[in-house]
Amino acid sequence: MGRKIYNSGKRCGFDLIQINQERQYIFPYHYIPEAVEKEASKTLHWPWGLHYLAGHEKVLGFINELNPSSLLDLGCGDGRLLREIQHRFPHIELKGVDYSMQAIKMARILNPKIEFINCDITKEINFSQTFDVVTLVEVLEHIPPENVSIFLLAIKKILKPEGFLIITVPHNNQKLNPKHYQHFSGPSLKHIVGKNFNVERVIHFDKSSIMSKMFSRMLGGSERNFIITNRKLNYLLYKSILNGCMKDINEKSCQRLALVVKNSG
Repeated sequence: MGRKIYNSGKRCGFDLIQINQERQYIFPYHYIPEAVEKEASKTLHWPWGLHYLAGHEKVLGFINELNPSSLLDLGCGDGRLLREIQHRFPHIELKGVDYSMQAIKMARILNPKIEFINCDITKEINFSQTFDVVTLVEVLEHIPPENVSIFLLAIKKILKPEGFLIITVPHNNQKLNPKHYQHFSGPSLKHIVGKNFNVERVIHFDKSSIMSKMFSRMLGGSERNFIITNRKLNYLLYKSILNGCMKDINEKSCQRLALVVKNSG
C-alpha cells in the first residue's frame, strides 16, 4: 500500500514523510555542527535571541494599531521580521530592503513569497511605489552618524504622505556593541528623527527582568559555557523578557527605545 500523498502549497505531491523533511528546511540546519581547531559544536546560540523575539512582538503591536495595506522593512536582513508579519497580517503587501546581498539571498530562500530588494536607498531606490508603513528595527545604530540625516531623508521619500515610520534602537543604558556606531537616549533620538518627521510616540521598553538576571548569573554572565536547552525553561525566560518589552517603562530602566513617527508630507 502506497504512502498517502499530501499537498503543501507549491510542493504538491509530497507524502507525509517528505513533508516532514521539507519542514526542516526553514533553516539550513546542516550548517549548525562544526569541528575546527580542536573544538566541536553541535549548536548555534544567540544570547540576545529571546529579546529579539520579544522586540518583534512590540513592533507587531504597533503594526496592528496602524493597520497598513503596504509595509517596507528597511534593513530587513534575512527577513525574519517580515516572516512574522506575513504570518500575523497576511493581507499586508510586504517588501524587504537591505544593502547586504548576502542577507537578501538568504531572505529570498527562506521567504519565497516576499519580495526582497538589494540596494542602498541613499544611492538608489529600485522600486517606484510608496508605503503606508516603513519599519526600521534595530537598524539606525548600524548607520554611520554622518549618514543618518541623508538616510532618514531617503526614507521620507518612500513613505506615503501621512505614512508612519516605526523605529527601534538600543538605548544608551546598554554598553555600545562593537558592531554599532552609536546607541541613543530618548531626547537624542527624538531630536535626530524629528528634523524630518512628526514624532508621535517615544516608548522606552525592554526592562531587564529579575528572572533574566538570575539566569545570567547562573550561567556565568555571558552564557559562553552553558546554554539552557530545556524548552519549558526557555519559554519561562521568554515570557519574563516579553513582559519587560510589552510594558512602557521609564528611561532609566530601559534597554531599548521605540519611536512611532508620521511623515510630515
